[in-house]
Amino acid sequence: MRPGEVCRLRWDQVDMERGAIVLTDHKTAKRTSAARIVILPPAALKLLTDRERASVYVFTNRSGRPYTRDGLTSTLRRYGVTPNQL
Repeated sequence: MRPGEVCRLRWDQVDMERGAIVLTDHKTAKRTSAARIVILPPAALKLLTDRERASVYVFTNRSGRPYTRDGLTSTLRRYGVTPNQL
């Protein structure tokens, strides 16, 4: 996923049963008219399973707003996930 997509990721886009993220609004949506499905690797699935659902967004800062790229990178490092694993 693109970093901006990860920062704005919402819980309603996460399908834990399928182990995937379903993006209906993405860069090529107008051209393809299809949802983009991103299969989650085990490290990313664990990260999402461990996250508290305190907001509509998956990754939020202390104010409850979506993370910036730097905030997201810091969180991923704490979980031992590198950006190429997402």
